[in-house]
Amino acid sequence: MSAQPGDAESLDELNGLSATGLEPTTGLLVRNTLVNVVGQVLPLVVAVATIPYVVRGLGPERFGLLSLAWVILGYSSVFDLGLGRATTKYVAELMARGDHAGTAHIVWASVVCQLVMGLLGAAILALAGPALVTGVFRIPEALATEARATVSLLGVGLPAILASNSLSGALEARQRFDLANIAKLLASTGNYLVPMLGVLAGATLPEIVGLTMIWRWMCLGLLLAMNARSGLKLRAASFRRAPLRKLASFGVWVTISALIVPATVYLDRVLIARLTSLQALAYYSVAYDLTSKLLFVSGAAAAAAFPALSATSSNETTHRILAQSTRMILVGLGLPCALLVGYAEPVLALWAGPEIADSSAAALRVLALATLINGLGFMPYALVEAKGFPQVVTVYHVIELPLYGTVTYLLVREMGIKGAAVAWLLRMLVTIPLFSLICGRIAGVEVGRVVLGVARCAGAVGLVMVLLMLAGRLTTVSGNHATALVSILASTVASWWVLWRWGLGTGDRAAMRGALLGLRIL
Repeated sequence: MSAQPGDAESLDELNGLSATGLEPTTGLLVRNTLVNVVGQVLPLVVAVATIPYVVRGLGPERFGLLSLAWVILGYSSVFDLGLGRATTKYVAELMARGDHAGTAHIVWASVVCQLVMGLLGAAILALAGPALVTGVFRIPEALATEARATVSLLGVGLPAILASNSLSGALEARQRFDLANIAKLLASTGNYLVPMLGVLAGATLPEIVGLTMIWRWMCLGLLLAMNARSGLKLRAASFRRAPLRKLASFGVWVTISALIVPATVYLDRVLIARLTSLQALAYYSVAYDLTSKLLFVSGAAAAAAFPALSATSSNETTHRILAQSTRMILVGLGLPCALLVGYAEPVLALWAGPEIADSSAAALRVLALATLINGLGFMPYALVEAKGFPQVVTVYHVIELPLYGTVTYLLVREMGIKGAAVAWLLRMLVTIPLFSLICGRIAGVEVGRVVLGVARCAGAVGLVMVLLMLAGRLTTVSGNHATALVSILASTVASWWVLWRWGLGTGDRAAMRGALLGLRIL
């Protein structure tokens, strides 16, 4: 019997590195992807459990100020300058060559630079705090003092947060996604658990923020210990300009892309608010937020593949990694997207009410399909950066933005939120295949070969989507919530069976079983 896509070269290699010791096997890629997924889902569970208590303890106004503080801290990540991702790339390359001394120099240069940029960001926050409080955010006078203290205290943790990006990247480059995700999980959950404990202890809002920043420094210390335990000898390293220049030349392109992407992502909602109404914006935002949250699956797979793609110089291994990761995305993202396409009205009615369902269902279907295509674009994105061409991504975003903006403006003006959803889908249908071809050509990858490696999986996802559309139509006609819920649950089980048996190969299934057992999920 001929091998199926996803068959492993050797089942002995399913849970580790290949015989060379440098290239991750099918099983390790699957395991790393699942670890990334768990690392992103668990903080959401903690947030859901703790936020109501924190809101009651702080009160709506102070909780709003706390939320604003986290937003400011999120935008402060621009000071990272792409060094975290650059660290992952170059450490993976050096480890593949066995250059442990060079690895330590790269990581040390990245950490020192992150600490310096963090101190710069802290100074800017301290100086800009009063202006942000009184001018930009218009904080009530009664909370102005607390708000200024809160913004200033954010800077205390910024150096630790930025340096953590580099140390996490170093762990991921050495395929220690388990350790990296433990550290990220502790840091993320601290944003919710520390405020809850602070409320229990009767702490003020600035005290809660200060304690959270101290927690981030503790997480940085944990990352240093994890890197040392996994073999990184930072004590023997020294600060050198050459590694810093290499990191900066890569990171600057990543930073430019990070500044452009939000403009593209939020453009449709800006135009809806400008050309239609705030009510229409609310209807569209419900559908968009529901679908965009699913992209963490693609992000998890691409993050797991990035260091592997950076480390290998073998075309055969590159093709295998791309096909394996794309199948993971197709299955992990394809099922929920297919459910949203088939059951748009029932899902929205159960979740947000019949009024939202009537107004947002059409946009949700289109956006769910666009999200699936968008998710497939994460792999060429990771490929071209892993091979040292981050400028391709930046140029792509620069060219794409005005073209997409023009199409979105015209369609929103004519069709409202349906037009915005159609514009998003058209963007994905045109740019993702084109971007994939460009990236494949630059990186020396045969895109057609990768497509053949995922053809059976894509066919299974397409079949599931058609069947769910038919089932969803019948459920919508019945109009009964209980019937809809039973139908959704039954369809989910049946669709997963189809994807498991037909969409994944023998090696994929064995790798997933091994990964789940290794994570003690099953």
